[in-house]
Amino acid sequence: MAYRYYSIARPVSIGTFPATAKVEEIKNYDVRTYCPDIDALAWGYLDLLEPLSEKEASSYELMSSEAKEWICVTSAVYDDGRVRARITNRKRAVRKPNQSGRQTSHYDLYMDWFASEEEANAFIADVS
Repeated sequence: MAYRYYSIARPVSIGTFPATAKVEEIKNYDVRTYCPDIDALAWGYLDLLEPLSEKEASSYELMSSEAKEWICVTSAVYDDGRVRARITNRKRAVRKPNQSGRQTSHYDLYMDWFASEEEANAFIADVS
């Protein structure tokens, strides 16, 4: 099984991925191209025999085509200062969903997305 990483900052070449990576294939596009797998523009991709750590991928500006679970915390900030927050949704996606919010006559509602349940619960503890 190959692990695909898209290069979003530059064409794939020596020095644009870890030297220790076990490369199966490299593909560069003629121009920056929209890639539906990651819902973003990329210069090309490389298929690896082993996955990179998130830190490695990030430091080389590579985006994995693997979807992961994102956790939504919805927070209500009431006009009297009370705050209520809880996990309201989970979504599998390659990219972090956009944060959003809206105002009502009695409270402001915010939807924030987190990469782990631990991060989501820490946020809930901080705001509640």
